[in-house]
Amino acid sequence: MFAIVMDTTSSIDVKDLQEQGVTIIPLTVEFGEESYVDGLEMSPAQFYAKMEDYKDQGLPKTVCPSPEVFRKTYVEAMDTGADSILVITLSSGLSSTSGAAYLAAREFDAPVTVFDSKSGVQVMSLMVEKAIKMRDEGATVAEAVEALEKIRDANLTLFCLDTMENLVKGGRVGKAAGLAGEALKIKPLLTLNKEEGIVEEVSRARGVKSMLRSAADKVEEYVNEHGDCAVRLSHANSPERLEALKDEIESRGIKVDEQEGWIGCVFGTHVGPSCVSVTVCPRDLL
Repeated sequence: MFAIVMDTTSSIDVKDLQEQGVTIIPLTVEFGEESYVDGLEMSPAQFYAKMEDYKDQGLPKTVCPSPEVFRKTYVEAMDTGADSILVITLSSGLSSTSGAAYLAAREFDAPVTVFDSKSGVQVMSLMVEKAIKMRDEGATVAEAVEALEKIRDANLTLFCLDTMENLVKGGRVGKAAGLAGEALKIKPLLTLNKEEGIVEEVSRARGVKSMLRSAADKVEEYVNEHGDCAVRLSHANSPERLEALKDEIESRGIKVDEQEGWIGCVFGTHVGPSCVSVTVCPRDLL
């Protein structure tokens, strides 16, 4: 049986994952001299309140785990009786977390497979749920990776931002760089591209309602093409906007899954407060 290791950038509560036998390697968020372990020492709600208080001083800083932290975690995972390890990380286009995981794996004397999600939030939630299911059914790491690749390649994920300000300040605009000059005027609809896992523009709107309608239109197009799909929502301290997006999607006859979640500290630093995201994936891949 393989062990599952992942970082803290999915939309599933860390304790829930730990109860299902997933080993968590948390990222850290820093507000000046103050440092907090994502998902363990600071909840998403606490993070957004702290970020609001801190905004005059700039953005908080996110810090990925070191290769040594990954190496120690691999040792602990193998000590539980696992014969191999599957590591699921957030996009390498946004963080050096996967790089640290790879470095530790190269120096480790047991089989470790690092899987770059090219995304985060609800995509990683779907991935780890699939990995847990396959682990418990006795699948191999290679079989699990093949299944995760299908989810990575097939999913549609959209981020409905209130502003580009945080992405611009954090230098994470990627292929959406052309939006920077209008950062405070538009409501951008963004995604992470599948090749590099970096931010890419989908469309832009001149108001929240228009942006959410555009997102719902994209979801409808995807579902019409792919059939029965899981539809997962997450929010950056904006449950009201999440409900508005849910209403837009369900008004098109598409059922939204109950597994709503938070956009946590790491993604929240860059997408900013009031962002909502939607991930859609064919159910036959899950």
